[in-house]
Amino acid sequence: MRWRLEILYDPDAPFAGPGCAFVIAGQSLNFRSEINWPGRVDIGTRVSKVGRSSVTLEQALFQNGRLAATSKTVIVQMNEATRQSEPLTVKAVEGLNSLKSPSMTQ
Repeated sequence: MRWRLEILYDPDAPFAGPGCAFVIAGQSLNFRSEINWPGRVDIGTRVSKVGRSSVTLEQALFQNGRLAATSKTVIVQMNEATRQSEPLTVKAVEGLNSLKSPSMTQ
C-alpha cells in the first residue's frame, strides 16, 4: 500500500520535473460508512488517469474490511517559477502509467 506522496515524491524515482512541484487542483471525498475510533484504517491508492500535466489518483479507505470512504484527487505539475502547469516528463508519464490499476471498489 502506498500513499499519494510516496508515489509522487519517491526519492528513488521522483516524478516531478526539474523546477516543478505537484499541487492539488481538485478533490472529492465520499463517505460511505462510519469509521470508528480506536481502530485501524487501511488506505488503497491507485493511479486512474495520466494527462498532459496532471495525474488523477483514487483512494479507498477500509475499516474491518468494509469500504468507509472513497476519494478522487487531480494533481497538476506546476512550474515553481512561473506558477503555471507544465507537461509531465516522458519518464513521469511512463512511470505513472505503469502504476495504473483497476478500480478498488467495484
